[in-house]
Amino acid sequence: MKLVTRSQTSEILRKFGFRLSRDLGQNFLVDDNILQKILSASDLGPNDTILEIGAGIGTLTEALAKKVAKVISVEIDHKLIPILSQTLSGCENVKIINADVLDLDVSQLAFDGASATKMVSNLPYSVAAPVILKCFIEQENISEMVVMVQREIAERILADPGNKNYGAFTVKLRYFCRAEKLMTVSRHSFLPEPNINSMVIKLTRWEKPPVGIDRHRLFELVGAGFGQRRKMLVNSVSGVLKIDKALIEAAQEAAGLSKKIRAENLTLTEFARLAEKLQNLGHLS
Repeated sequence: MKLVTRSQTSEILRKFGFRLSRDLGQNFLVDDNILQKILSASDLGPNDTILEIGAGIGTLTEALAKKVAKVISVEIDHKLIPILSQTLSGCENVKIINADVLDLDVSQLAFDGASATKMVSNLPYSVAAPVILKCFIEQENISEMVVMVQREIAERILADPGNKNYGAFTVKLRYFCRAEKLMTVSRHSFLPEPNINSMVIKLTRWEKPPVGIDRHRLFELVGAGFGQRRKMLVNSVSGVLKIDKALIEAAQEAAGLSKKIRAENLTLTEFARLAEKLQNLGHLS
């Protein structure tokens, strides 16, 4: 069944009387050219086990199943399960899990004992950022992600320090991986059409984190730094973590940072250096 067409997708939705949910960010890909580019960029092998978040009506799922050993697909909307039962009826190498991935332990997701080593997904805008981080944190076997996200999320992923889109999510993600923009996808490639365009991003996990500081301490500092991003870092960190400003300034000086710097101007390496100084001073748990 050729799912990735506007007419076929519309027909399936009409047949099942399915009503799209704006809250779940349901926009189904109907552009085969984009689908093929995603598959090509994902470097799929016949022995791969792939994690997909958001099966939709099975468009990407079906295409993945033809190229890899196993697909583990998580779909939150129970109303899509009957549709998937039909569209994926010939795909015995697909396991559909009807759940909210944010409620799952991704490390426990497996298919006949095999856990995913890659993730390929068209991610709903509202959960894209937390889903990406969660999957990198909880499933260390995932070495690579090729994900389609709406433009705003892509801009946050790709942003450099000093950019308005650069934030805590950007810094935390760079602890795990490097990011590469693959392509822009027009809103006209979806049914229904979203309000803005999307991008396909490739995320490749580092062989080891680029900084040596404990991740939990680092993320605590990053979260505090961006907790009040318009304030100077010293004020934001002091307000969130309840550390005396003089002690933070001492740590900033030891880390070679200006006392007037803001979180949005710090690289991952600079955050790590400051976290290490605060930890050495006994002021970061």
